[in-house]
Amino acid sequence: MRLIRNIDAANLKGLGERIRGLAAAAMINTPCARTLQATASIGETTARRKDDTESIIARADKNLYCSRNSERNCLTLS
Repeated sequence: MRLIRNIDAANLKGLGERIRGLAAAAMINTPCARTLQATASIGETTARRKDDTESIIARADKNLYCSRNSERNCLTLS
């Protein structure tokens, strides 16, 4: 979990998509000569006026589980 300061929703989404793409491009070689591909499910949110650290993290976590439960390898931003 990472809080990023001074970023708007569009740039946050772009950053998340770049991270997701990098994870998907990574190939993991196993000892038994198999290649695995990683995926990333990401939950993001922007801070709102009355937020504190806990409410921001809770909303991002909720978005993460939304991504994981929907199609995986996706990003949910609210």
